[in-house]
Amino acid sequence: MALPESAVRTNTAKYEEINIPLSEPAPTEVGNQLIPIASLDDISRKAFGNCKNLNKIQSVVFETAYRTNEVRRHKQSNCASNIISYYYVPP
Repeated sequence: MALPESAVRTNTAKYEEINIPLSEPAPTEVGNQLIPIASLDDISRKAFGNCKNLNKIQSVVFETAYRTNEVRRHKQSNCASNIISYYYVPP
């Protein structure tokens, strides 16, 4: 893990201080439209049990993870539904 270039380090005899400036806030419109579990295939619906919707992160990566071969190309998963399940965060 690396610090951003804008971080400022100050070394003293007793400690090291690192100031990291605030980053720009994430766009608020991203992930607002949650994907309903009912829109998934049977196998994927079973993976999510009683959940009604994907969470924000899952909804953002859904199109790439579920509908393209991008996930397989990057060897993150053999099944698109697995990568979505990987990002599952209980409500």
